[in-house]
Amino acid sequence: MTDYVKQTAKRSLALSQDAVQSFGWLYPIYGIPYFLQHSELRKPLEKLILPSLAISAVVFGLMFTFTYVPQALALSALQLGPWGFITAFGVVLEESQFIISIVLKAFLFNTTLAETFDNVLLIKGQDELVSKGREISQAKAGQSGKTLGKMVMKPLDKFKPAAIIKYLISIPLNAIPVVGTFVFFALNGVQQGPAQMSRYHQLKQFTPEQKKKFVHEHRGAYTALGVTSLLLTLVPVIGPVVFAYSNQVGAALLAVDLETKKGKVAEGEREIRGGRKKEL
Repeated sequence: MTDYVKQTAKRSLALSQDAVQSFGWLYPIYGIPYFLQHSELRKPLEKLILPSLAISAVVFGLMFTFTYVPQALALSALQLGPWGFITAFGVVLEESQFIISIVLKAFLFNTTLAETFDNVLLIKGQDELVSKGREISQAKAGQSGKTLGKMVMKPLDKFKPAAIIKYLISIPLNAIPVVGTFVFFALNGVQQGPAQMSRYHQLKQFTPEQKKKFVHEHRGAYTALGVTSLLLTLVPVIGPVVFAYSNQVGAALLAVDLETKKGKVAEGEREIRGGRKKEL
């Protein structure tokens, strides 16, 4: 286990340099004000905000009430110090976020996250890309622009068993001070980034081989996107709800920049490639 963590930490450290330089971590942050500024992006969440926040609050409340102290005591005994109480707080956040995300995506969010993603692309003028996944309608009289119509390409499966298992088995890594938490976020950032961009891959109609190659080419930006998105969803109560949508907005903004080869991510990737050439 220790050898595995050390090896993973080394790989994660190497990847983190690309992740930081790619500027992919900025997109979930960009997504927050962009989401708040556009009413058409907020509408899907506004209809679900009350039940979603209620579910989130109940899960967080129950988890901290019944699981925090036992886990804190166990980690303290394992680590021989008060660090266990701090670590347990993060662990309960991670466990709660996982449960809430599963419940909300299964019963409430369904296709609304994809709708938010598509809407950002439409606002940014990516009509051709959006049209591969849904119809585009002209705005009603008195309104400008276009609106999303009927979905013709449903979002991909919401849950991947392998990703779920990987998330769950990575939670105990937090028991290793500092390094374990770093590895946890690196491992799940690698998974979370492509998951956030799954609608983009679907609209691009990538084959499995094309998708694998594309993800590898942009692994720095994708990992940074995934880590920041995960951190935001760990904010108690509002994180798995509000930031789930703003993260999709950020992912869509990244998709637009990838399409146009503009923005911070393109600039960052040029720097990364340039640095590698210098090293060679």
